[in-house]
Amino acid sequence: MIAGAAAAAILWACALLLGLPRIAGFENGHDFVVPAAAIGALLSFTALRRAIYVATAVAVLAVAVVAYTPVIEKPVHTLVRADPRPVVPSGAVVVLGADIAPDSLLHTQSLDRMLGGLELMRAGAAPVLVIPGNTVTTRGRVVSARPDQMRLAALAGLDTATILVADRVHSTRDEAVRASELLRPRGIRRIHVVTSPAHTGRACRTFERVGFVVTCTPSRSRDVPFTAGSLYRSPDRLEAFGLWVYERAAMALYHMKGWV
Repeated sequence: MIAGAAAAAILWACALLLGLPRIAGFENGHDFVVPAAAIGALLSFTALRRAIYVATAVAVLAVAVVAYTPVIEKPVHTLVRADPRPVVPSGAVVVLGADIAPDSLLHTQSLDRMLGGLELMRAGAAPVLVIPGNTVTTRGRVVSARPDQMRLAALAGLDTATILVADRVHSTRDEAVRASELLRPRGIRRIHVVTSPAHTGRACRTFERVGFVVTCTPSRSRDVPFTAGSLYRSPDRLEAFGLWVYERAAMALYHMKGWV
């Protein structure tokens, strides 16, 4: 039982390091380490115990290969789309959403994307900024990122009249459809889409699918380095692998649904 529990816990921990549970919707995968160990203890009484040991050995090897070799460097960069800035200004800059903290502050990816959008606005890339209506439910109450977003916009010197909010969104597809609802009545078809580097390829194709002419602009990335030669630390390689697996799986799903 102890061996089965330990093997299952290690297997789940390796899966977490590789970012695999996120594909199945386990956003808080650390909460499932103990249940995984319990399942492993129960399966140790069955013929599946050998399969658990083999799977755990394979998972440990996979983590070692990803963490200590440059195997993920080229694949993760294939996800990035960076279009040259057009000569003619676009009609809007659309910033895509990501996670926020329970205290309403933007998490790293959300902050990177917001700063990228504000930078374009300051450079005169477009007259309208579309920001995500990020919310999180904590202890029975809904917390919005709006105060933090508006504080950053004020620091950038933006007039709130130039800001539109794409609310009621839960996916990149939702964001594209909501942006279309907000911008089409204003006659806006040409837009900048600002999102994290690994997300750019899928995101910009999604917006193009709903009829926009897109200039894809990766934001800076503070959680995973994307500049040339910078992806050499083991934690960064593991994080990059998780992003690559998630985006490939999401792209396959979007293809299947006809969203890209």
